[in-house]
Amino acid sequence: MAKLPTIHVWDANSRETLVILKTAHRAGVLHLQFSNDGHKLVSVGMDKAYSIQVFDWRQNRVLAFRNTGYFTVFAVKFNPYNSESFVTCGYEHMAVWKLRGSHLSCQHFRRVKSVSQPVEAGPDSFDSTAGSRNIITCVDFLSYRVGLSIQSDLIFGTSLGEITTFQQGNYFVL
Repeated sequence: MAKLPTIHVWDANSRETLVILKTAHRAGVLHLQFSNDGHKLVSVGMDKAYSIQVFDWRQNRVLAFRNTGYFTVFAVKFNPYNSESFVTCGYEHMAVWKLRGSHLSCQHFRRVKSVSQPVEAGPDSFDSTAGSRNIITCVDFLSYRVGLSIQSDLIFGTSLGEITTFQQGNYFVL
């Protein structure tokens, strides 16, 4: 946390700082995620618009920056087979992002409401899901082979205990 935060990348074995990245975030850095190839780093800021910044961290170069909106972001994850794509999720939403050169665009955005129906609460019972908001707390990619290619679907866990997935542009509750 800082008014103008920086990201320090260090070698875990030698504990030496490899690079200090200056960010355009305000207030702090909430999340970090390296791409599987290790070349890119995405950060999510603690500012009101939950900004995203993508770096080629080895060259200490910003590839893209943009604001995501006003939904709190709780997780970010690169596609394991495509370092030009990553997903963010959090308060009642999920978004798939695509990086093309220095342009970062939102390919898919879904508002996510709970599908859990509150049970009829009697005078002596308490329903903990009544009035609850759906917060996607974690995300990962579920990959499988289709012929010679590898397909990846998104799988999410929510604060209401739901397991959900995003497949070919459609959002499903499992």
